[in-house]
Amino acid sequence: HAEGDAWVDLARWASDLGSLSSRACWVVQLPVTSYAALKGRRAILDYGELLDNAFGPLVKLVTEEPHGEVWLKLQELLHHVVAFELSACLAVTEPLNGEVPEPSDWNESQSHPLAYQFYHLWARLKGLNCARARAKQKELGLRAAASSPEALACAYLLGASSVSGCGSLSS
Repeated sequence: HAEGDAWVDLARWASDLGSLSSRACWVVQLPVTSYAALKGRRAILDYGELLDNAFGPLVKLVTEEPHGEVWLKLQELLHHVVAFELSACLAVTEPLNGEVPEPSDWNESQSHPLAYQFYHLWARLKGLNCARARAKQKELGLRAAASSPEALACAYLLGASSVSGCGSLSS
């Protein structure tokens, strides 16, 4: 959804159905294949738009402190979110070759190499966490669901707080 409508929909759903509990934590999962699927449906123009939709409303919530019922529901939802997770279970492990474009310049139809996605998710999360720290809010963790040595290495190098397996590693 454009302009964070997905966050608004999720916050309304969680609030209206009573899905938020002090006994449950939420992890926002971004599958590595989500870009290609959204691009194929023409829901986004480029990878930068996907990242903006995922992180923009959260940064706005911290830096601008908007008011209104929708923003209150989103704030309540975020009290229960503990991490972002990149799911690399079925990742195509393409190496990064040559020039690496900025997210707003990556408008090809296929998903990006795994390392590229991990880095940009980490960078956006780092920026969000800096804003949350200034606002005295808890930081959100980086997690990975990985099934390849490359995914495990990327998660380790970027300091993922948790790595779960999603199938056996091929030998």
